[in-house]
Amino acid sequence: MTFDPKEFRRTLGNFATGVTVITAQDDEGTKVGVTANSFNSVSLDPPLVLWSIIKESSSYKVFEKAEHFAVNILAPIKYIYPIILLNQVIRNLPMLIII
Repeated sequence: MTFDPKEFRRTLGNFATGVTVITAQDDEGTKVGVTANSFNSVSLDPPLVLWSIIKESSSYKVFEKAEHFAVNILAPIKYIYPIILLNQVIRNLPMLIII
């Protein structure tokens, strides 16, 4: 996959505010995801984005060790999915979400 600076700029320009799901995986294969609305573009050259996570988060160590992370930008109709996910995790229930 090649990086396209114009596509990066267009994508960030279309995201004024909203909900993102940031995901990562560490070397041991532990996968985590967090909902974040603290996502911002910082620079086009080099391509940099900024988001925040509290150090006390159970996911913090995985993000700290991960070499990469993914930013999933949700359409407004999909804002409900992180709430469903959180609710299922808190209750320790099985989940199936079809998008």
